[in-house]
Amino acid sequence: MQRMELIVVNCGHHIDVMDHATLDLDVLNEKFKHTRMQWITPPARLDKWFKGVVAVATGCSPVAIPATQWSKSGRPTDDLGVVAPGQLVCLNLHGGGLAMGNSTENDITAEFSRQLLNASPKILYVFTPDYRKVNTGPFPMQLVDTITAYAYLVDTCNVPPRNIILSGDSAGGLLALSLIRYLRDELRTIDLPRALVLSSPLADVSFWLGPKMQLNPSPNQDIDFLNIKILGPFIANLLLRNNHISLLDSVWLSPAGPAIPAAKDLFRDFPPMFVLSGAKYHEEQAAPHDYILCTWFNAEKREMASSLMARWFEQLLQD
Repeated sequence: MQRMELIVVNCGHHIDVMDHATLDLDVLNEKFKHTRMQWITPPARLDKWFKGVVAVATGCSPVAIPATQWSKSGRPTDDLGVVAPGQLVCLNLHGGGLAMGNSTENDITAEFSRQLLNASPKILYVFTPDYRKVNTGPFPMQLVDTITAYAYLVDTCNVPPRNIILSGDSAGGLLALSLIRYLRDELRTIDLPRALVLSSPLADVSFWLGPKMQLNPSPNQDIDFLNIKILGPFIANLLLRNNHISLLDSVWLSPAGPAIPAAKDLFRDFPPMFVLSGAKYHEEQAAPHDYILCTWFNAEKREMASSLMARWFEQLLQD
C-alpha cells in the first residue's frame, strides 16, 4: 500500500497514513477483498456547506479525498451513488489521533466498520472517508473533510440525514461530535444525522500539551496501544500550527475539557448517542483505549460490546 509514514505503537501493530497526492485507487481496489475505495469531491455549492469556523477563508479549503465503501451485499463493484429510499448508511470516521490511520479495510480501525455493518440488518453501507491528517494541515482541515463526506451522502447520494448513522472511534469520535456541533450551531440549514455511535471518543485534547498532561494519568496506559504521553504533544503541535493554543480548550477539540463550562446546552439537540468506553453508555473496566478494535483483547468483552450496540440499534430503528 502506498503510504507516507509508518508509526509503530505499543502492541506491535502498524498504522499507515496514506499520501493522497500519490494514491492510485485502481491499484488498491485490486488488492482489497471486501471493500471499494473511491474519490469524493467537495459539494458544488461551497457556500451551502462551509461557513463560520470552516469557511474557505481559513486556508483549509475542501479538496477531493478518498473514501472506503463497505456493503452488506458483499464487495462493492461501483462507487457509492444514489442510495435507495429507506436504506441506512453509516458514515464512520476512523481514529488515529487525527495523525495516523486510514480508511482502508487493512487498517486496525477497520474493525469498527465491520462491527457497524453487522450491528443492524438495516445498515446496508458503511462509508469511511480518509480525511487529511495533521501532517497535511491544522484544524479545522479534518472537520472540513468530514463535512465533505456528509455533503456527499446528502447531496450526491440523496441520503436523507435521518437515514445516516454517524460513528467514530477515538479521534474519529471527536470529529463526529464536531460535525454535529457544526451542523447545529454554524450551518443550521442541514438536518442532523439519525444517531451517533462512538467508541472511546476523544473529547479532551487539551491534556495533550502543557501542564495538564500531568493531571490526566491513564490507569490503563500499560495495555493501551497508543502511547499518548509521547504522541500527544507531537500531534497537538501539528494540530495547532499557527492557531492560538486556546483552540485546544475549545468545544471543537475539547468538549469534555475542564475549560468548558458544564452548560446545559453543550449537547442540546444532539441525536441519540451510544458510547463505548474502556446516549446509552457502556464502560468496560480495565480495558484498553478503543477496545472494540483490539482483536487481541478479551473476546468475550468485545462480543458483549457488539451485542449491546446491536440491541441499541434494534431499539433505535424499530420504527
